Amino acid sequence: MHVPKPLYWLVQKLVPIACVDVLPWRQVDGRTEVCLIRRDGDGPTKNGWALVGGAVKRGEILEESVLRHLNETLEGDQLDWRVDEIDLEHPLHAAQYSPWGLRGHRPDSRKHAIALTFLVRLRSGKVRRARGEADHFDWITVDRIPDEHEFVFDHGSIVATLLPSVVLAAQRKPAGTKALTLGPAERR
Repeated sequence: MHVPKPLYWLVQKLVPIACVDVLPWRQVDGRTEVCLIRRDGDGPTKNGWALVGGAVKRGEILEESVLRHLNETLEGDQLDWRVDEIDLEHPLHAAQYSPWGLRGHRPDSRKHAIALTFLVRLRSGKVRRARGEADHFDWITVDRIPDEHEFVFDHGSIVATLLPSVVLAAQRKPAGTKALTLGPAERR
């Protein structure tokens, strides 16, 4: 269902928007790295590090939304995104973003949103470039994460909260993982 932009902006002013945020990670030559993006545009997202993510579409399940945002933001060759022993029905973090800020959180002047954050491993393939709302991406080792003030909104504190889960997931054996694919059996 397509909603005209003026109506969508009105809805955003009246109701919180459901979103997903994703922290992609991988292991390369014994190093554990996370993928962060820099978003294009003006305003609160310009030139700051950010998580991949955005709004959940009507009728879209969380798994589809996570995969869509990964594929809309990161272009590559034969990307195999995996959820490593982390249930998509149990996000690792929940955040609220709002124009007025919430108890010391950095504000998002664009909307009031509630985001569920997931950790997703890139098992194989190569990300070649950022696209969509991102103008840059980088794989950063877990011991060299930028300072919190270099992130948009509260993404720096969210990444810091998720890093222990990344390290634990990197130490696990890959058995018991579920591929993020959108075959006919997985659609509603």
